[in-house]
Amino acid sequence: MERAKTRYYVIIVCKTASGNTLKKITEIAAQKKTPVIVAENELQYTVGRKNCKVIAITDRQMSEAIMDNLGENYHLINSEVM
Repeated sequence: MERAKTRYYVIIVCKTASGNTLKKITEIAAQKKTPVIVAENELQYTVGRKNCKVIAITDRQMSEAIMDNLGENYHLINSEVM
């Protein structure tokens, strides 16, 4: 993720991601001023990809919809302005 030049609007991390993964993601998000959401549900079932721990949303409208509709199973841990 850190090598990509694409703009991330929201990063979603699975609660089962390791501490090192979460630390790296929050560092990248801080540099790019991107909000980070921790999902209580395992992302692999949400997106249909085995062992998925991180999702980066690159579409502004999709990220706004996600942020507007956060449920009780999602927690914002880094609320930088989009």
